[in-house]
Amino acid sequence: MSHSYCHYIPRLTIRFEARIVSLDDESIDFPAAYKAVATLIRSLSMTDEEIDALLSKVDVYGEPKITPRMKFDKALTQFDEEAASA
Repeated sequence: MSHSYCHYIPRLTIRFEARIVSLDDESIDFPAAYKAVATLIRSLSMTDEEIDALLSKVDVYGEPKITPRMKFDKALTQFDEEAASA
């Protein structure tokens, strides 16, 4: 990552955290929402602990059979596979 962009990472992460709350709801209207989040997370080079903390903020209704973490893991795997084959 270019040194000149490093100071933007904390601000991006904070703004990202504010939006992540509605991710599961937004994924209904925007099916690629989890993939978009996976792309952003990879570009921010977040650790597994940071990802877990972020995903714990996602609001869900009831107890879904497919959790936000499961949806995110699938999207992240797709992103990684596409990146590897590019």
